[in-house]
Amino acid sequence: MPAPRMPWFTLLVIAGAIFVSVTSEFLPAGLLPEIAADLGVAESRVGVLVTAFAATVVVATAPLTAITRRLPRKPLLVGAMLVGTAGNALAAIAPSYEVLLGSRILAGLSYGLFWALVMGAVARIVAPGQLARAVAVALGGGTTAFVLGIPLGTALGTAVGWRIAFAVIAAAILLLGVLVAVLLPHLEQDPPAPAGSPARPSGAPGACAACCCSAWSSS
Repeated sequence: MPAPRMPWFTLLVIAGAIFVSVTSEFLPAGLLPEIAADLGVAESRVGVLVTAFAATVVVATAPLTAITRRLPRKPLLVGAMLVGTAGNALAAIAPSYEVLLGSRILAGLSYGLFWALVMGAVARIVAPGQLARAVAVALGGGTTAFVLGIPLGTALGTAVGWRIAFAVIAAAILLLGVLVAVLLPHLEQDPPAPAGSPARPSGAPGACAACCCSAWSSS
């Protein structure tokens, strides 16, 4: 029997979602002078935006993953992307530094949950023999973000304003969230773990893809 076809378009959409998410995480770092001048704060305070985002991911990902483990995966993934859209849209219109900081914390919450789900989604849409290639394609979005996305975001923010850069990120995440909602199949929630069994590893930025995939493949 011939091997099932690789869902290239769906994988590229997921890679695009990773690309935009990673670009969003580091976007303030390239726009420190512009944001500081617009909001009337020191550049060092703007740098805290990146730290707050990362700290939120580290602190919140495991609890959010545990709280939501019984929920269906696909709506949860789409929901995380919509929250990311809201966080970046709020950043684009933030009237003060405090609101901008809150928007980055909101985006960090969505980013942590997104990473806890996205590699498992990849594992569920391909045959076992295609998994390594599929993960490589999806994670290529993150690599491309460092090479292309962050410099382009910085160039855009410098040329037309940092708020426009965040608005473009928000629109891109929204579009990709719609595509994920259309393209991904229904994905069930993880079943309850048997008594005495070890906890499943939760996905997070920097976690190995195998850990994420194992958490989903058991559902």
